[in-house]
Amino acid sequence: MGLTFIVAHEYAHGLGELVGTHQYNPTNPTKNFELTADCAAGVFARHVARTVNIPPRALRVGWTTAQAVGDRAYDDPQHHGTPAERRRAFDTGFRTTQARTCSRYLTTYVPPGTGTTPAQP
Repeated sequence: MGLTFIVAHEYAHGLGELVGTHQYNPTNPTKNFELTADCAAGVFARHVARTVNIPPRALRVGWTTAQAVGDRAYDDPQHHGTPAERRRAFDTGFRTTQARTCSRYLTTYVPPGTGTTPAQP
């Protein structure tokens, strides 16, 4: 399940590119994109767990992997999220089973000069 988490996470980045959630947005640091992908990986893991007989031990590996890829480089623009944040994002997707809940990690961006105020979540 650890490798499955990594593949699902990277696939979520690709989907984000396709649907436009990973476009340039100065209000979304790298961490937000990473947590969104972690959440989507959790949604995928839940779907797999429902359709394939996966033992609980294997599912725990997904949570452990999400936590293991966290970092504590808070001042680095490439900070991907702490171990606890990454695990929590994966868990959010797993528990809710809804990809739309993963957008909670993104912030709304309105390009300068558009005169539009972003909607508040």
